[in-house]
Amino acid sequence: MNLRVVLLAALLAGCGIAVVAYKVKALGYDLVPRATEDRWSVQIQLRFRSVGEDAGARVFLPADRLPRQRIYDERILAEGARFDVSTHGDNRIGTISGRPGTSGTLSYRFAVHLRAEDEELPSERDVSEVPPDPDSIWLAPERHIQSDDSRVLERLREIRSPDAGPVRTVRYIFDYVRDEVVGVDLGDGADALTVLQLERGGPLGKARLAVALARAGGLPARVVAGIDMEDGTRNELRHWAEVLLGEQWHALDVVSGHIGRLPRERLILYEGDGPAVDTRGLEEVSFQIDALKEEVSQHRLYQRRVLESDTVLDRVSLYTLPVNTQMTLRVLLLIPFGALIVSLFRNMVGVPTFGTFMPVLLALAFLETGLALGVALLLIIIGVGWLFRGLLDWLQLLMIPRLSFLLTVVIVIIVGISLLSDRAGMTAGLYAAAFPIVIITATIERFSVMIVEEGPRNAANTTVGTLLVALACYGMLISDVLQRTVLAFPELLLPVLGVLLLIGRYTGYRLSEWARFSAFNRGFGDA
Repeated sequence: MNLRVVLLAALLAGCGIAVVAYKVKALGYDLVPRATEDRWSVQIQLRFRSVGEDAGARVFLPADRLPRQRIYDERILAEGARFDVSTHGDNRIGTISGRPGTSGTLSYRFAVHLRAEDEELPSERDVSEVPPDPDSIWLAPERHIQSDDSRVLERLREIRSPDAGPVRTVRYIFDYVRDEVVGVDLGDGADALTVLQLERGGPLGKARLAVALARAGGLPARVVAGIDMEDGTRNELRHWAEVLLGEQWHALDVVSGHIGRLPRERLILYEGDGPAVDTRGLEEVSFQIDALKEEVSQHRLYQRRVLESDTVLDRVSLYTLPVNTQMTLRVLLLIPFGALIVSLFRNMVGVPTFGTFMPVLLALAFLETGLALGVALLLIIIGVGWLFRGLLDWLQLLMIPRLSFLLTVVIVIIVGISLLSDRAGMTAGLYAAAFPIVIITATIERFSVMIVEEGPRNAANTTVGTLLVALACYGMLISDVLQRTVLAFPELLLPVLGVLLLIGRYTGYRLSEWARFSAFNRGFGDA
Protein backbone atom coordinates (compact mmCIF):
# COMPACT_ATOMS: atom_id res chain seq x y z
CA MET A 1 0.00 0.00 0.00
CA ASN A 2 1.26 3.51 -0.84
CA LEU A 3 3.15 4.99 2.13
CA ARG A 4 1.82 8.51 1.47
CA VAL A 5 -1.76 7.27 1.71
CA VAL A 6 -1.00 5.49 4.98
CA LEU A 7 0.63 8.59 6.45
CA LEU A 8 -2.25 10.84 5.35
CA ALA A 9 -4.80 8.41 6.80
CA ALA A 10 -2.87 8.29 10.08
CA LEU A 11 -2.66 12.10 10.15
CA LEU A 12 -6.41 12.49 9.68
CA ALA A 13 -7.23 9.88 12.30
CA GLY A 14 -4.70 11.35 14.73
CA CYS A 15 -6.05 14.90 14.33
CA GLY A 16 -9.62 13.75 14.97
CA ILE A 17 -8.70 11.68 18.00
CA ALA A 18 -6.51 14.51 19.38
CA VAL A 19 -9.39 17.04 19.18
CA VAL A 20 -11.76 14.60 20.90
CA ALA A 21 -9.18 13.95 23.64
CA TYR A 22 -8.65 17.70 24.15
CA LYS A 23 -12.38 18.32 24.48
CA VAL A 24 -12.73 15.53 27.03
CA LYS A 25 -9.63 16.25 29.12
CA ALA A 26 -9.26 20.02 28.91
CA LEU A 27 -12.80 21.28 28.28
CA GLY A 28 -14.75 18.76 30.34
CA TYR A 29 -16.82 17.20 27.55
CA ASP A 30 -18.35 13.79 28.21
CA LEU A 31 -16.86 11.17 25.88
CA VAL A 32 -20.34 9.70 25.39
CA PRO A 33 -22.86 12.50 26.08
CA ARG A 34 -25.76 11.12 28.05
CA ALA A 35 -29.28 12.43 27.57
CA THR A 36 -30.91 13.55 30.78
CA GLU A 37 -34.45 12.59 31.74
CA ASP A 38 -35.72 16.05 32.53
CA ARG A 39 -33.92 18.77 30.54
CA TRP A 40 -34.90 19.77 27.02
CA SER A 41 -34.14 22.38 24.41
CA VAL A 42 -37.29 23.67 22.72
CA GLN A 43 -37.84 26.06 19.84
CA ILE A 44 -41.19 27.56 18.83
CA GLN A 45 -41.21 28.97 15.30
CA LEU A 46 -43.88 31.11 13.65
CA ARG A 47 -43.61 32.31 10.04
CA PHE A 48 -46.13 34.64 8.42
CA ARG A 49 -46.80 37.44 5.97
CA SER A 50 -48.64 40.59 7.00
CA VAL A 51 -51.45 41.80 4.72
CA GLY A 52 -53.45 44.23 6.88
CA GLU A 53 -52.84 47.49 8.74
CA ASP A 54 -53.65 45.84 12.08
CA ALA A 55 -51.79 42.61 11.32
CA GLY A 56 -50.53 40.61 14.26
CA ALA A 57 -50.69 37.39 16.23
CA ARG A 58 -50.95 36.13 19.78
CA VAL A 59 -48.79 33.18 20.77
CA PHE A 60 -48.93 31.35 24.09
CA LEU A 61 -45.52 30.92 25.70
CA PRO A 62 -44.83 28.11 28.19
CA ALA A 63 -45.93 28.61 31.78
CA ASP A 64 -42.95 29.51 33.98
CA ARG A 65 -44.51 29.60 37.47
CA LEU A 66 -45.17 25.91 37.92
CA PRO A 67 -43.21 23.72 40.35
CA ARG A 68 -43.12 20.85 37.84
CA GLN A 69 -41.28 22.81 35.14
CA ARG A 70 -38.59 25.50 35.17
CA ILE A 71 -38.04 27.66 32.10
CA TYR A 72 -34.62 29.24 31.57
CA ASP A 73 -32.22 30.39 28.85
CA GLU A 74 -35.00 32.13 26.93
CA ARG A 75 -33.99 33.76 23.65
CA ILE A 76 -36.34 35.53 21.25
CA LEU A 77 -35.58 36.47 17.66
CA ALA A 78 -38.30 38.38 15.80
CA GLU A 79 -37.48 39.29 12.20
CA GLY A 80 -39.72 41.75 10.38
CA ALA A 81 -42.04 42.13 13.37
CA ARG A 82 -42.36 43.61 16.85
CA PHE A 83 -42.66 41.17 19.73
CA ASP A 84 -43.93 41.87 23.26
CA VAL A 85 -44.52 39.51 26.21
CA SER A 86 -47.30 39.99 28.75
CA THR A 87 -48.89 37.95 31.54
CA HIS A 88 -52.61 37.19 31.78
CA GLY A 89 -53.49 35.09 34.81
CA ASP A 90 -51.44 31.92 34.65
CA ASN A 91 -50.61 32.42 30.98
CA ARG A 92 -47.75 34.20 29.28
CA ILE A 93 -48.65 35.62 25.88
CA GLY A 94 -46.37 36.88 23.14
CA THR A 95 -47.89 39.52 20.88
CA ILE A 96 -46.52 40.00 17.36
CA SER A 97 -47.20 42.95 15.08
CA GLY A 98 -45.80 43.43 11.61
CA ARG A 99 -45.86 45.97 8.82
CA PRO A 100 -48.28 45.31 5.92
CA GLY A 101 -46.80 43.50 2.96
CA THR A 102 -43.80 42.13 4.87
CA SER A 103 -42.83 38.63 5.88
CA GLY A 104 -41.90 37.89 9.45
CA THR A 105 -40.42 35.11 11.55
CA LEU A 106 -40.58 34.50 15.27
CA SER A 107 -38.07 32.13 16.84
CA TYR A 108 -38.53 31.58 20.57
CA ARG A 109 -35.94 29.25 22.09
CA PHE A 110 -35.78 28.08 25.68
CA ALA A 111 -34.61 25.25 27.88
CA VAL A 112 -36.93 23.52 30.32
CA HIS A 113 -36.24 21.37 33.34
CA LEU A 114 -39.09 18.95 34.07
CA ARG A 115 -39.74 17.37 37.44
CA ALA A 116 -41.82 14.30 38.19
CA GLU A 117 -44.99 14.88 40.21
CA ASP A 118 -45.73 12.88 43.33
CA GLU A 119 -49.21 14.22 44.00
CA GLU A 120 -52.13 11.83 43.74
CA LEU A 121 -55.75 12.78 44.26
CA PRO A 122 -56.25 14.03 47.84
CA SER A 123 -58.58 12.47 50.38
CA GLU A 124 -62.18 13.59 50.74
CA ARG A 125 -61.38 15.01 54.18
CA ASP A 126 -58.57 17.21 52.87
CA VAL A 127 -60.80 18.58 50.14
CA SER A 128 -63.71 19.30 52.45
CA GLU A 129 -61.49 21.53 54.55
CA VAL A 130 -61.08 23.98 51.60
CA PRO A 131 -64.46 24.48 49.90
CA PRO A 132 -64.39 25.97 46.37
CA ASP A 133 -65.09 29.65 45.80
CA PRO A 134 -68.66 29.90 44.42
CA ASP A 135 -67.65 32.97 42.37
CA SER A 136 -64.69 31.26 40.74
CA ILE A 137 -64.39 31.81 36.98
CA TRP A 138 -63.61 28.09 36.72
CA LEU A 139 -67.23 27.30 37.66
CA ALA A 140 -68.91 29.45 35.01
CA PRO A 141 -70.20 28.03 31.70
CA GLU A 142 -68.41 29.00 28.51
CA ARG A 143 -69.12 28.90 24.80
CA HIS A 144 -67.65 25.41 24.31
CA ILE A 145 -68.17 24.23 27.90
CA GLN A 146 -71.94 24.22 28.55
CA SER A 147 -71.78 23.21 32.19
CA ASP A 148 -75.24 24.69 32.91
CA ASP A 149 -77.03 22.67 30.23
CA SER A 150 -79.67 20.30 31.57
CA ARG A 151 -78.24 17.39 29.54
CA VAL A 152 -74.85 17.80 31.16
CA LEU A 153 -76.42 17.89 34.62
CA GLU A 154 -78.51 14.79 33.82
CA ARG A 155 -75.46 12.85 32.62
CA LEU A 156 -73.57 13.76 35.79
CA ARG A 157 -76.43 12.37 37.90
CA GLU A 158 -76.31 9.14 35.85
CA ILE A 159 -72.59 8.45 36.20
CA ARG A 160 -72.01 9.22 39.90
CA SER A 161 -73.58 7.97 43.08
CA PRO A 162 -75.76 10.44 45.05
CA ASP A 163 -73.43 10.45 48.09
CA ALA A 164 -70.20 10.90 46.11
CA GLY A 165 -67.83 13.54 47.42
CA PRO A 166 -65.60 15.75 45.23
CA VAL A 167 -62.77 13.22 44.84
CA ARG A 168 -65.10 10.33 43.97
CA THR A 169 -66.96 12.61 41.56
CA VAL A 170 -63.69 13.34 39.76
CA ARG A 171 -63.01 9.61 39.44
CA TYR A 172 -66.55 8.99 38.10
CA ILE A 173 -66.06 11.72 35.48
CA PHE A 174 -62.64 10.40 34.52
CA ASP A 175 -63.88 6.81 34.12
CA TYR A 176 -66.92 7.89 32.10
CA VAL A 177 -65.07 10.09 29.61
CA ARG A 178 -62.19 7.62 29.27
CA ASP A 179 -64.29 4.47 28.84
CA GLU A 180 -67.58 5.60 27.28
CA VAL A 181 -66.55 8.38 24.90
CA VAL A 182 -65.04 6.95 21.72
CA GLY A 183 -61.84 8.62 20.58
CA VAL A 184 -62.81 10.17 17.23
CA ASP A 185 -61.45 13.61 16.37
CA LEU A 186 -64.36 15.90 15.51
CA GLY A 187 -62.16 18.98 15.13
CA ASP A 188 -61.36 21.81 17.52
CA GLY A 189 -64.90 23.17 17.19
CA ALA A 190 -66.49 20.17 18.92
CA ASP A 191 -67.92 21.50 22.19
CA ALA A 192 -68.72 19.59 25.36
CA LEU A 193 -72.41 19.16 24.51
CA THR A 194 -71.66 17.73 21.05
CA VAL A 195 -69.20 15.22 22.50
CA LEU A 196 -71.73 14.29 25.19
CA GLN A 197 -74.56 13.67 22.70
CA LEU A 198 -72.42 11.71 20.22
CA GLU A 199 -70.23 10.09 22.90
CA ARG A 200 -67.40 10.66 20.44
CA GLY A 201 -64.63 13.21 20.45
CA GLY A 202 -60.97 14.00 20.19
CA PRO A 203 -58.64 15.01 23.02
CA LEU A 204 -59.86 18.62 23.11
CA GLY A 205 -63.53 17.62 22.97
CA LYS A 206 -63.06 15.07 25.75
CA ALA A 207 -61.26 17.65 27.90
CA ARG A 208 -64.13 20.10 27.40
CA LEU A 209 -66.68 17.46 28.39
CA ALA A 210 -64.72 16.52 31.53
CA VAL A 211 -64.53 20.20 32.51
CA ALA A 212 -68.25 20.70 31.87
CA LEU A 213 -69.19 17.70 34.04
CA ALA A 214 -66.86 18.85 36.83
CA ARG A 215 -68.26 22.38 36.82
CA ALA A 216 -71.78 20.99 36.78
CA GLY A 217 -70.84 19.17 39.98
CA GLY A 218 -69.58 22.36 41.63
CA LEU A 219 -65.88 21.64 41.06
CA PRO A 220 -63.68 24.37 39.51
CA ALA A 221 -62.14 22.97 36.33
CA ARG A 222 -60.33 24.16 33.21
CA VAL A 223 -58.82 22.94 29.94
CA VAL A 224 -55.01 22.91 29.68
CA ALA A 225 -52.80 22.58 26.60
CA GLY A 226 -49.23 21.35 26.26
CA ILE A 227 -46.94 18.95 24.42
CA ASP A 228 -45.34 15.60 25.16
CA MET A 229 -41.59 16.09 25.08
CA GLU A 230 -39.89 13.84 22.56
CA ASP A 231 -37.20 14.45 19.96
CA GLY A 232 -38.77 15.80 16.80
CA THR A 233 -41.02 18.42 15.26
CA ARG A 234 -44.73 18.83 15.87
CA ASN A 235 -47.47 21.40 15.38
CA GLU A 236 -50.26 19.70 17.32
CA LEU A 237 -50.91 20.13 21.02
CA ARG A 238 -52.20 17.82 23.73
CA HIS A 239 -55.30 18.88 25.67
CA TRP A 240 -56.54 17.63 29.03
CA ALA A 241 -58.67 18.78 31.96
CA GLU A 242 -57.63 20.02 35.38
CA VAL A 243 -59.85 20.06 38.47
CA LEU A 244 -59.24 22.15 41.58
CA LEU A 245 -59.45 19.97 44.69
CA GLY A 246 -58.69 21.90 47.82
CA GLU A 247 -55.87 24.25 46.87
CA GLN A 248 -54.23 22.05 44.24
CA TRP A 249 -55.00 21.53 40.54
CA HIS A 250 -55.10 17.87 39.49
CA ALA A 251 -54.90 16.58 35.94
CA LEU A 252 -57.54 14.44 34.21
CA ASP A 253 -55.94 13.23 30.98
CA VAL A 254 -58.42 10.67 29.70
CA VAL A 255 -56.45 10.09 26.48
CA SER A 256 -53.23 8.94 28.15
CA GLY A 257 -55.05 7.57 31.21
CA HIS A 258 -53.42 9.82 33.82
CA ILE A 259 -55.44 11.09 36.76
CA GLY A 260 -54.12 13.28 39.55
CA ARG A 261 -50.77 13.94 37.91
CA LEU A 262 -49.28 14.28 34.44
CA PRO A 263 -46.61 12.20 32.70
CA ARG A 264 -43.12 13.40 33.52
CA GLU A 265 -42.40 14.38 29.91
CA ARG A 266 -45.44 16.68 29.60
CA LEU A 267 -44.74 20.40 29.10
CA ILE A 268 -47.61 22.74 30.04
CA LEU A 269 -47.99 25.65 27.62
CA TYR A 270 -51.19 27.42 28.70
CA GLU A 271 -54.61 27.04 30.24
CA GLY A 272 -57.66 27.46 28.00
CA ASP A 273 -59.22 25.65 25.07
CA GLY A 274 -58.25 28.17 22.39
CA PRO A 275 -55.58 27.68 19.68
CA ALA A 276 -51.90 28.14 20.46
CA VAL A 277 -51.70 30.88 17.83
CA ASP A 278 -54.43 33.44 17.16
CA THR A 279 -53.77 35.61 14.10
CA ARG A 280 -55.30 38.65 12.43
CA GLY A 281 -54.33 40.12 9.08
CA LEU A 282 -51.76 37.41 8.45
CA GLU A 283 -51.46 34.80 5.75
CA GLU A 284 -49.05 31.99 4.89
CA VAL A 285 -48.87 31.24 8.62
CA SER A 286 -46.84 28.22 9.72
CA PHE A 287 -46.35 27.12 13.32
CA GLN A 288 -44.10 24.36 14.64
CA ILE A 289 -42.42 23.25 17.84
CA ASP A 290 -39.03 21.50 17.84
CA ALA A 291 -37.80 19.64 20.90
CA LEU A 292 -34.47 17.96 21.57
CA LYS A 293 -33.33 16.24 24.74
CA GLU A 294 -30.28 18.03 26.09
CA GLU A 295 -27.00 16.33 26.91
CA VAL A 296 -25.45 16.35 30.37
CA SER A 297 -22.45 18.30 29.09
CA GLN A 298 -24.53 20.88 27.26
CA HIS A 299 -25.21 22.85 30.42
CA ARG A 300 -21.49 23.31 30.93
CA LEU A 301 -21.11 24.39 27.32
CA TYR A 302 -23.78 27.03 27.80
CA GLN A 303 -22.07 28.33 30.93
CA ARG A 304 -18.85 28.78 28.98
CA ARG A 305 -20.66 30.65 26.22
CA VAL A 306 -22.26 33.15 28.61
CA LEU A 307 -18.84 33.72 30.17
CA GLU A 308 -17.50 34.51 26.68
CA SER A 309 -15.05 31.68 26.57
CA ASP A 310 -11.98 32.32 24.42
CA THR A 311 -11.75 28.66 23.49
CA VAL A 312 -12.49 28.29 19.79
CA LEU A 313 -13.91 24.78 20.17
CA ASP A 314 -16.48 26.04 22.67
CA ARG A 315 -17.56 28.91 20.47
CA VAL A 316 -18.00 26.75 17.35
CA SER A 317 -19.84 23.93 19.12
CA LEU A 318 -22.81 22.55 17.19
CA TYR A 319 -24.86 23.01 20.37
CA THR A 320 -24.99 26.75 19.59
CA LEU A 321 -27.14 26.07 16.52
CA PRO A 322 -30.98 26.16 16.58
CA VAL A 323 -32.71 23.04 17.85
CA ASN A 324 -34.18 22.02 14.49
CA THR A 325 -30.73 22.34 12.88
CA GLN A 326 -29.22 20.14 15.59
CA MET A 327 -31.90 17.53 14.92
CA THR A 328 -31.01 17.50 11.22
CA LEU A 329 -27.27 17.32 11.87
CA ARG A 330 -27.66 14.39 14.27
CA VAL A 331 -28.59 12.24 11.26
CA LEU A 332 -26.63 14.10 8.58
CA LEU A 333 -23.32 13.60 10.41
CA LEU A 334 -23.88 9.84 10.42
CA ILE A 335 -24.17 9.58 6.63
CA PRO A 336 -20.34 9.38 6.22
CA PHE A 337 -20.38 6.46 8.66
CA GLY A 338 -23.00 4.86 6.42
CA ALA A 339 -20.71 5.40 3.43
CA LEU A 340 -17.93 3.73 5.43
CA ILE A 341 -20.19 0.72 6.06
CA VAL A 342 -20.96 0.48 2.33
CA SER A 343 -17.24 0.62 1.51
CA LEU A 344 -16.45 -2.12 4.01
CA PHE A 345 -19.18 -4.41 2.73
CA ARG A 346 -18.37 -3.88 -0.94
CA ASN A 347 -14.55 -3.63 -0.94
CA MET A 348 -13.61 -5.78 2.04
CA VAL A 349 -16.43 -8.31 2.33
CA GLY A 350 -17.53 -8.42 -1.29
CA VAL A 351 -21.29 -7.95 -0.85
CA PRO A 352 -22.86 -6.72 -4.14
CA THR A 353 -25.28 -3.77 -4.04
CA PHE A 354 -27.27 -1.71 -6.51
CA GLY A 355 -25.45 1.59 -6.76
CA THR A 356 -22.85 3.02 -4.41
CA PHE A 357 -25.03 4.95 -1.98
CA MET A 358 -28.34 3.16 -2.51
CA PRO A 359 -28.09 1.32 0.87
CA VAL A 360 -27.52 4.59 2.78
CA LEU A 361 -30.43 6.32 1.04
CA LEU A 362 -32.68 3.34 1.78
CA ALA A 363 -31.64 3.44 5.45
CA LEU A 364 -32.63 7.11 5.60
CA ALA A 365 -36.01 6.23 4.10
CA PHE A 366 -36.46 3.42 6.65
CA LEU A 367 -36.09 6.01 9.42
CA GLU A 368 -39.38 7.51 8.21
CA THR A 369 -41.32 4.36 7.31
CA GLY A 370 -40.04 1.94 9.92
CA LEU A 371 -37.88 -1.06 9.05
CA ALA A 372 -40.41 -3.83 8.32
CA LEU A 373 -42.84 -1.64 6.41
CA GLY A 374 -40.01 0.11 4.59
CA VAL A 375 -38.58 -3.17 3.27
CA ALA A 376 -42.05 -4.31 2.19
CA LEU A 377 -42.77 -1.04 0.39
CA LEU A 378 -39.39 -1.13 -1.33
CA LEU A 379 -39.94 -4.66 -2.64
CA ILE A 380 -43.43 -3.75 -3.85
CA ILE A 381 -42.16 -0.67 -5.70
CA ILE A 382 -39.28 -2.56 -7.33
CA GLY A 383 -41.52 -5.53 -8.22
CA VAL A 384 -44.25 -3.46 -9.84
CA GLY A 385 -41.67 -1.25 -11.55
CA TRP A 386 -39.93 -4.32 -12.96
CA LEU A 387 -43.20 -5.49 -14.53
CA PHE A 388 -43.62 -2.12 -16.24
CA ARG A 389 -39.96 -2.29 -17.32
CA GLY A 390 -40.77 -5.51 -19.16
CA LEU A 391 -43.56 -3.71 -21.02
CA LEU A 392 -41.11 -1.02 -22.07
CA ASP A 393 -38.79 -3.69 -23.52
CA TRP A 394 -41.68 -4.84 -25.69
CA LEU A 395 -42.27 -1.26 -26.89
CA GLN A 396 -38.53 -0.86 -27.65
CA LEU A 397 -38.16 2.70 -26.34
CA LEU A 398 -34.90 4.61 -26.35
CA MET A 399 -33.02 4.77 -23.04
CA ILE A 400 -33.80 8.33 -21.89
CA PRO A 401 -37.55 8.21 -22.66
CA ARG A 402 -37.62 4.73 -21.13
CA LEU A 403 -36.08 5.94 -17.86
CA SER A 404 -38.35 8.99 -17.81
CA PHE A 405 -41.39 6.75 -18.30
CA LEU A 406 -40.16 4.44 -15.55
CA LEU A 407 -39.59 7.42 -13.22
CA THR A 408 -43.20 8.51 -13.74
CA VAL A 409 -44.40 4.97 -13.03
CA VAL A 410 -42.45 4.89 -9.75
CA ILE A 411 -44.04 8.19 -8.68
CA VAL A 412 -47.51 6.86 -9.56
CA ILE A 413 -46.83 3.70 -7.52
CA ILE A 414 -45.76 5.77 -4.50
CA VAL A 415 -48.83 7.99 -4.81
CA GLY A 416 -51.04 4.90 -5.03
CA ILE A 417 -49.42 3.38 -1.93
CA SER A 418 -49.97 6.64 -0.05
CA LEU A 419 -53.66 6.73 -1.01
CA LEU A 420 -54.22 3.09 -0.07
CA SER A 421 -52.40 3.57 3.23
CA ASP A 422 -54.53 6.59 4.05
CA ARG A 423 -57.74 4.69 3.30
CA ALA A 424 -56.58 1.75 5.41
CA GLY A 425 -55.53 3.99 8.30
CA MET A 426 -51.86 2.96 7.97
CA THR A 427 -50.15 6.29 8.54
CA ALA A 428 -46.67 4.81 8.19
CA GLY A 429 -47.39 4.01 4.53
CA LEU A 430 -47.77 7.72 3.86
CA TYR A 431 -43.99 8.01 4.18
CA ALA A 432 -43.43 6.02 0.99
CA ALA A 433 -42.53 9.35 -0.65
CA ALA A 434 -39.38 9.34 1.51
CA PHE A 435 -37.79 6.77 -0.82
CA PRO A 436 -35.14 8.17 -3.21
CA ILE A 437 -37.26 8.11 -6.36
CA VAL A 438 -34.52 8.69 -8.94
CA ILE A 439 -32.22 6.09 -7.34
CA ILE A 440 -35.02 3.51 -7.19
CA THR A 441 -35.80 4.17 -10.85
CA ALA A 442 -32.17 3.47 -11.75
CA THR A 443 -32.26 0.38 -9.53
CA ILE A 444 -35.29 -1.02 -11.37
CA GLU A 445 -33.48 -0.43 -14.67
CA ARG A 446 -30.31 -2.11 -13.38
CA PHE A 447 -32.32 -5.00 -11.90
CA SER A 448 -34.03 -5.66 -15.24
CA VAL A 449 -30.76 -5.51 -17.19
CA MET A 450 -29.02 -7.80 -14.68
CA ILE A 451 -31.73 -10.45 -15.01
CA VAL A 452 -31.14 -10.52 -18.75
CA GLU A 453 -27.35 -10.31 -18.73
CA GLU A 454 -26.38 -12.17 -15.53
CA GLY A 455 -29.45 -14.24 -14.71
CA PRO A 456 -32.13 -14.07 -12.00
CA ARG A 457 -29.83 -15.58 -9.38
CA ASN A 458 -27.26 -12.77 -9.52
CA ALA A 459 -30.06 -10.19 -9.58
CA ALA A 460 -31.57 -11.74 -6.45
CA ASN A 461 -28.17 -11.88 -4.74
CA THR A 462 -27.57 -8.21 -5.45
CA THR A 463 -31.03 -7.32 -4.13
CA VAL A 464 -30.37 -9.26 -0.93
CA GLY A 465 -26.94 -7.64 -0.61
CA THR A 466 -28.43 -4.17 -1.01
CA LEU A 467 -30.98 -4.87 1.72
CA LEU A 468 -28.30 -6.38 4.00
CA VAL A 469 -26.07 -3.30 3.75
CA ALA A 470 -29.10 -1.02 4.11
CA LEU A 471 -30.04 -2.83 7.35
CA ALA A 472 -26.50 -2.32 8.68
CA CYS A 473 -26.68 1.39 7.84
CA TYR A 474 -30.14 1.63 9.42
CA GLY A 475 -28.88 0.08 12.66
CA MET A 476 -26.14 2.69 12.76
CA LEU A 477 -28.44 5.64 11.94
CA ILE A 478 -30.98 4.88 14.67
CA SER A 479 -28.31 4.70 17.39
CA ASP A 480 -29.16 7.52 19.78
CA VAL A 481 -25.79 7.21 21.50
CA LEU A 482 -23.90 7.52 18.22
CA GLN A 483 -26.04 10.49 17.16
CA ARG A 484 -25.29 12.37 20.37
CA THR A 485 -21.58 11.47 20.28
CA VAL A 486 -21.00 12.67 16.71
CA LEU A 487 -22.99 15.85 17.38
CA ALA A 488 -20.65 16.62 20.29
CA PHE A 489 -17.53 15.48 18.40
CA PRO A 490 -17.99 16.13 14.65
CA GLU A 491 -14.20 15.80 14.30
CA LEU A 492 -14.78 12.02 14.42
CA LEU A 493 -15.37 12.36 10.67
CA LEU A 494 -11.59 12.79 10.26
CA PRO A 495 -10.81 9.16 11.28
CA VAL A 496 -13.62 8.08 8.94
CA LEU A 497 -11.81 9.85 6.09
CA GLY A 498 -8.59 8.09 7.08
CA VAL A 499 -10.19 4.64 7.02
CA LEU A 500 -11.79 5.39 3.65
CA LEU A 501 -8.35 6.27 2.25
CA LEU A 502 -6.98 2.92 3.42
CA ILE A 503 -9.95 1.00 1.99
CA GLY A 504 -9.53 2.90 -1.27
CA ARG A 505 -5.99 1.56 -1.66
CA TYR A 506 -6.80 -2.03 -0.69
CA THR A 507 -6.34 -4.44 -3.62
CA GLY A 508 -6.28 -7.79 -1.83
CA TYR A 509 -8.90 -10.55 -1.67
CA ARG A 510 -12.36 -9.83 -0.32
CA LEU A 511 -13.78 -12.15 2.34
CA SER A 512 -16.28 -13.57 -0.13
CA GLU A 513 -13.43 -14.37 -2.54
CA TRP A 514 -11.53 -16.23 0.19
CA ALA A 515 -14.62 -18.37 0.70
CA ARG A 516 -15.18 -18.84 -3.04
CA PHE A 517 -11.59 -19.91 -3.77
CA SER A 518 -10.99 -21.90 -0.59
CA ALA A 519 -11.09 -25.23 -2.47
CA PHE A 520 -8.69 -23.82 -5.06
CA ASN A 521 -6.28 -22.74 -2.32
CA ARG A 522 -6.48 -26.16 -0.66
CA GLY A 523 -5.59 -27.75 -3.99
CA PHE A 524 -2.41 -25.72 -4.19
CA GLY A 525 -1.57 -26.72 -0.63
CA ASP A 526 -1.94 -30.42 -1.46
CA ALA A 527 0.31 -30.03 -4.47
